[in-house]
Amino acid sequence: SRSVSYDRRASPTPVQRNIRLPGRGGAATRPLGIGRPRRYVDAPHPATGAFLGEIDADERGAPLGWWNTRDDLRPAVSHAYVGQDKSVAMVLAVARAEGPFDGVLGFSQGASLAALLCCADPTLFRFAVLVAGFVPRDPRVRETFGYPGSCPVPSFHCFGKKDQSVPVPVAKMLAACFRTTSSHVHEGGHVVPGNAPFRNDLKAFLGGFLDGAGG
Repeated sequence: SRSVSYDRRASPTPVQRNIRLPGRGGAATRPLGIGRPRRYVDAPHPATGAFLGEIDADERGAPLGWWNTRDDLRPAVSHAYVGQDKSVAMVLAVARAEGPFDGVLGFSQGASLAALLCCADPTLFRFAVLVAGFVPRDPRVRETFGYPGSCPVPSFHCFGKKDQSVPVPVAKMLAACFRTTSSHVHEGGHVVPGNAPFRNDLKAFLGGFLDGAGG
C-alpha cells in the first residue's frame, strides 16, 4: 500500500498535487488518466488477518495496511483497531512537509484513512476522492468523523453494486459524513473501476478544482 503524489505537468488534465492511499493488503488504486505517479510512501504496517487469503509476496510484495484489527475481522466490520495513529501521523507529516496538496484519493481502507484526515483537518485538501470507503467502527477513530454532513471538504464517492467487502449502504454512510458530495455507482465489486463512465464522472467532479482545466 502506498501514497502517491502527482505532478500537474504530467497530465493534459492538470490535477495539481494529490496523495493516493491504496487499500489494505496491497490492493492498489489503478491509473485514472489524471496524472502520473511521482513518489511512493509505503504504509507502515504488515497487513494481518486470515481474511486476506494467500498473497504472493514475491509477485505483489509483502501485504501492507494502514492499520490492523485486534479481533482478526475485516476493518470494515471490526470495532478494535491497532496502528492507525502511526499511519495518520505519517501521512500528516508528508502532507504538511511536502504540501500543499490539492486532493487525496483513497481506496477501501485507504479511503477511510483519507476521510479521517479530511475530518481531522479540513484545511489539508481541497477535495477527496473516496472509492469503497467505510466509516471506521472503532469508537476512538469514529468520533473524529463527527455528525452527518460535518466535514466541509468536497468529496467524490464510488460504490460497487457487487462489493461484498464494503457494500453500498456501508460506503454511503461514509459519504453522509461530508457536506458536499458527488457519487458514481458501478456494476462491479471491490475495485477501482476503469471504465469511461467512472472516469467521466470523476473528471467532471475534478473540473471544479482545476484552474484552467479543459474537459
